[in-house]
Amino acid sequence: MKPTRTTAHILSATLLLLAALATTVASCTTDSISDHHPGAAPPVRFTTGMTATPRTRVGSDEQGRTFWYTGDSVGIFMVTHDTTLVEPRGNNLPYVALVSSFSVPFSAAAQPIRLPAIRGKRVDFIAYYPYRAGVHGSFGFNLDLSDQSSQSALDVLYARADNNGNGYSRDDGNDNTTVDFRFRHLLTKLVLRVSKHPNVSGEITGVTINKIYPNITVDFAKDAVTILSELKDITPYTVTPGARYEAILAPGGGLDPKSTVTFTTSDGERYTWDIYKQIPTGNMEFGKLYTFDIILTRYAVSATLSIDSWQEDRPETGGTAT
Repeated sequence: MKPTRTTAHILSATLLLLAALATTVASCTTDSISDHHPGAAPPVRFTTGMTATPRTRVGSDEQGRTFWYTGDSVGIFMVTHDTTLVEPRGNNLPYVALVSSFSVPFSAAAQPIRLPAIRGKRVDFIAYYPYRAGVHGSFGFNLDLSDQSSQSALDVLYARADNNGNGYSRDDGNDNTTVDFRFRHLLTKLVLRVSKHPNVSGEITGVTINKIYPNITVDFAKDAVTILSELKDITPYTVTPGARYEAILAPGGGLDPKSTVTFTTSDGERYTWDIYKQIPTGNMEFGKLYTFDIILTRYAVSATLSIDSWQEDRPETGGTAT
């Protein structure tokens, strides 16, 4: 039986209605993907105009400046704006420096961070160095300063980027806005520049920093360093034998009133210097560079202290991260 004219009209209208519904669903699906799909925003571009030191290199030069090397790894969190609430797909992701310089771009070591696709959602970014895989949402870790052989492994850096208090949104991603970190050192740098009077016959063969607190917890969320354990003796890093030694120490209570430095010479002599008495208030401050010019004499150790900022605010940035 052939369909009547009326039936044909009904079928035609039904098909048109179904087509319209399909178009509407497709439109809604497209809007949903545009607003919520994690791939809607491009990967965030990260750079830094600040410095850090690599795990395999010496920490700082004569001016206390440090340096990024290709492959240096930082951890980055994406958090809800003005909070420490970690966003999905933004939990401690590793990024590596692409070049060797004071100012470098970073690249995702694995999964890149993307800005939230939801319109109006704003986030900040927290970054730290050196990267550790186990730091998830706690924004901190324990650190033992006893072994000073790799200064870069102890040089804890921290940065928070909040877009001048406005947070970052999907529009910043679409505009290819670069997130530029300004890292700062959370610990303290000690530099000993040593010379000896002619009446000291032996060559300087060893330096020991006695009775410090080496075990600490670093907390990025609270911007705090907590002392954990008993006093120990440590050996600073030798930059130039007999002339320059460096150590990274805990700020605040890292030193004890009994803290001293012992210099040993090739003829078996030992020279002890009371470092605690030379530090104003007895407490070293975070982000400070304490440089002592020390002269060993036959009967005494003299020291002159200069205190500088260990932070460097470099305006230059460079490159992109993918």
